[in-house]
Amino acid sequence: MRGLRVVVIDDEAWTRDTIKRIGKWKEFGFRIVGEASDGHSGLECIKELSPDLIITDMKMPGLDGARMLRVLDEQKSKAKVLIISGYTDFTYTKQAVASRAIDYLLKPINAEEFNTALKRCSLELRTEQRARGPQRETTIMQVVDRNWFEQYKSVRDSVGYSLETLSSKGIEHALSQLEQLYLHCESTVRLAVLIRMNHDLQSIIEEYLISSGSQMAPHLLSFAVGEQCTFTDLRKHYLEVISHLIEEKVSENQSLHHFDIRPVKQYLDDHYQENLSLEQIATMFSVSKEYLSSRFKKDLTVTFSEYLLGLRMERAKELITEYHIPLSKIPEIVGYIDISHFYKVFKKFYGITPGAMRESCER
Repeated sequence: MRGLRVVVIDDEAWTRDTIKRIGKWKEFGFRIVGEASDGHSGLECIKELSPDLIITDMKMPGLDGARMLRVLDEQKSKAKVLIISGYTDFTYTKQAVASRAIDYLLKPINAEEFNTALKRCSLELRTEQRARGPQRETTIMQVVDRNWFEQYKSVRDSVGYSLETLSSKGIEHALSQLEQLYLHCESTVRLAVLIRMNHDLQSIIEEYLISSGSQMAPHLLSFAVGEQCTFTDLRKHYLEVISHLIEEKVSENQSLHHFDIRPVKQYLDDHYQENLSLEQIATMFSVSKEYLSSRFKKDLTVTFSEYLLGLRMERAKELITEYHIPLSKIPEIVGYIDISHFYKVFKKFYGITPGAMRESCER
């Protein structure tokens, strides 16, 4: 059974932070998948992210909580609603009752009351989930064309890869690509696209935090989408967050290891025939590719590529001069799929072709 999804809607950042801080989210099976700072953006978050629980303020600029709930009623939303408000206005209370809100809590929020409401909501939702069975997820595929979405998935995956490999340049490039995709959308769907991008970027970082054992306060990680938000706001936020995580991890790795290049060198010596890349090896040894590249040059006086090339060429020469292996088989043995490419590289490295080298040894 999937986790329970939550969207938090409140124009006050400190209230959203309090909600995130005091909630026993994991205990009750919840995960905050989106935040909004006004009713209009809140509706878009709900439409795009299909939450099981909506936590909302009532008094907000633009579309307030009462009108937002009326819209959700008209749309026959199945999501539970928990209201957090500083107002006891009868209009708000009446709408809360009409929308079957699970509770109406007044600010300042009492942690015990809040978690009691969360627990009750979790039990009701689990029961309803079992009765309904699997539900279809809403995605931005409904508002963008397939080609755009395929490009988006590719760039989104590159964000995760760049974070895993601690590549700051990769992150900057991926965020720039996301910005271009955002700008190529129709203005009418940009808010929905921004909400999905925000959700996916936060999910990528949360997965990284789990896998790397790093930590970050929820209020520093999350970004609340508002009606006036642009991709520039989103980009600035996540660039700061991810840059901080990368710098922290690189610093941690360097201080822990004082980085010894010898295990890396040994791994290449043993696996040179495999399809290896600087990024792959950097990930394996928990450093950035930029740092590994600089250490290779400093400690071994050659670049990563030059060292790997040297290993392959030395092994190829040994196979040519000392063994009677057909020349056509040697490229694959030393890590080359393309035979013509191997011949070209070999001649450039030694100044003669593999065939000429074998002939000279057989004279």
